[in-house]
Amino acid sequence: MNLDSNHESPFPVGTELLVACFGPDLAIQERNNAWKSVFGNSSDIWSGMSASDQQLSNQYLNDAAKGTLVTNQVFFVQLVNRDQPLPILLHFIPTAYPNTQSEHQRCITVTGEALVEPGSWVLNQTQRIRVENIGRMTLGLIHEVNNMLTNVLGNLEIIKLSNLLPEGNVELKTILKTIRKAALDGASMTKSIKSYIRNEKTSSFALLDLAELIEDCVSFTKPYWYNEPRRTGIEIDLVTQFDELPPIWGSAVELKEVFINLITNAVQAMPRGGQLTIKGSINKDSQIIIQVIDTGNGMPDRVKQRIFEPMFTTKGEHGTGMGLSICMSIIQNHDAKMKVESEIGQGTTFILTFNASDIEEAPQNSSDKRVESKPVTILAVDDEPGVRNILANLLKTKGHSVSVASSGYEALDQLKTKQVDIVFTDHGMPEMNGHQLAQAIRQTNPDLPIVLVTGDTEFEYQMEEIDAIIGKPFFLEDLQRVIDDLLLTRQCVN
Repeated sequence: MNLDSNHESPFPVGTELLVACFGPDLAIQERNNAWKSVFGNSSDIWSGMSASDQQLSNQYLNDAAKGTLVTNQVFFVQLVNRDQPLPILLHFIPTAYPNTQSEHQRCITVTGEALVEPGSWVLNQTQRIRVENIGRMTLGLIHEVNNMLTNVLGNLEIIKLSNLLPEGNVELKTILKTIRKAALDGASMTKSIKSYIRNEKTSSFALLDLAELIEDCVSFTKPYWYNEPRRTGIEIDLVTQFDELPPIWGSAVELKEVFINLITNAVQAMPRGGQLTIKGSINKDSQIIIQVIDTGNGMPDRVKQRIFEPMFTTKGEHGTGMGLSICMSIIQNHDAKMKVESEIGQGTTFILTFNASDIEEAPQNSSDKRVESKPVTILAVDDEPGVRNILANLLKTKGHSVSVASSGYEALDQLKTKQVDIVFTDHGMPEMNGHQLAQAIRQTNPDLPIVLVTGDTEFEYQMEEIDAIIGKPFFLEDLQRVIDDLLLTRQCVN
């Protein structure tokens, strides 16, 4: 890429990643052509930035040299061929290299992306890039939010387990219960957002509670049907009415995609506000009927007849025509049916018909042998002090002996002198992540059980070094169940 003064087109987004490598002394070692095209090739590594942005960049560079991962930082660079500054998203990534003295020099890799669309691309390509960038940044935020929720829910659980609440203080108990409910809703929301952004699919079906699944979708889309309309002076009233529904057999992720699509379409059909009602009932054939009803503009017969056709859209250049056709495909894969009823000025009703599941969950085998819970010695590893302390304090309430480490290297040092039964480790840590720590432990302790406790949204679960996984936020029962399962496995092997 060449961005000299004769270059007339905007910066080409996404064609090449900006990369620069810095040594332990923070001196630049090398940079690729994409980096040079933005910042130049001089000793002034942040050429084109404002003084405040340069100061902030150097601060993040220093933080990375000390082992702190700094991501998703936006800066503006003034190029000679652009009227407006170019927004750049930078990530400052520390890398550790052990030397013969067992000390660790940290080099830094800085990567970047341009956050501006090129004029030569069509609009939908530009929107795709924007959505991808927002998605990446959102996934990073979800990781941080999961850590915060772990702190909130963990401390609330410790308060409950330690009997710290004064007897008879009903008001305080109600307040704490409200806080816990809000934190649990937040955890459910982050999980839904992560699944939606990553388009996670399931290869197998499971028993689902449709009413609960739809309520999750309502909660997930609340910013779209409540916050945003109110900001523009519009009110949309969303009502859910569910009879007692039997479970169905299906994919939660795929069906959430259907109901999220139906909810957002209904909101778009009510530009002046209105009521969106979602009902669940049982018909005379014991089938589950879900109705999604809006009081919007409605649609003529010619549109209604083609609404599920691929590539058909009434949204002009802003629509892909794939949303409802994909929904229909998902519904058919669930051996269900979907139809639409609508009249101009009378609103629209989508009617979905599901067969109740005739498969019952396998009962717990009372003859399964379980080990009696007993205290064990645990090493808890996490770079976040709050999460590390919550993990340790929860485990201690069960009588376990717990030591803590703030990094993978500290954990390895402790394992040289300490005998532990189980290692609980975070995944997203600077210098050495949880997977790398597990690999290092396996070299000297091949049989030591390792549990990954992670809020990482990009984590790949196929890791042979890991014995079990717990997502953040977690609860004491999750931790204890994993410990019992590991002890049972070890007992069976022995």
